[in-house]
Amino acid sequence: MNSAIGWIDFDETERDRAQRLMDLFREQDSRDELGLGAIRDSIADHLFPGTSTIQTRLRYMLFIPWVLRSLPSNLGLREMAAKARQKEIELVRALISGAPKDVGIIGRDAGDKLKRLPSSVYWSGLESWGIRHFPGSIDAYFAALPHWPKDAAKDHAEDDLGGAPRGRSLWHERLPDPPAGWPENVNFELKPDEASFLLDRLGSGPIKLLARDVIG
Repeated sequence: MNSAIGWIDFDETERDRAQRLMDLFREQDSRDELGLGAIRDSIADHLFPGTSTIQTRLRYMLFIPWVLRSLPSNLGLREMAAKARQKEIELVRALISGAPKDVGIIGRDAGDKLKRLPSSVYWSGLESWGIRHFPGSIDAYFAALPHWPKDAAKDHAEDDLGGAPRGRSLWHERLPDPPAGWPENVNFELKPDEASFLLDRLGSGPIKLLARDVIG
């Protein structure tokens, strides 16, 4: 008799938790006989919301909005997803070309065959930190983008994509603009205005103190 584990992708945070659970089954030597893993993850989610051990570079929190904001809004869902993937792969190539070999970069080894894109790794954190206002998955974002009002400052009725106000901006209004040379010339060094924005997004607590130490 065959058995399988699956989940319905309604919530990005729950999908990340499910992904971590599935990863445990792939690790031959992992043991959690006391069930402490769930407690550990719960504490981590409260102390360091929107982060995980696979997130190693803070500037990805800006890279992803910059990539997604640059997407044309006149494409279908599949074309939009394909365009976004293309842009993320181009970002990977640009980071690899400008960084030392010992710097961790998502997709350095996988290249064009990368399965889990940076956007999926950081998507939940972007909402937790208030950088992303759109309340849904990446696919839902692609589906909503062609119908989203160009002038988000105006009032609009609720749409049929989950009841979110259509006039609401997709991203934080103070999100810094990409630097000169983006995306061909890019690295992980935060500009002063970028560092200030990210620190403001963290609010208070251990994660802000840790980030302040890292950013300087």
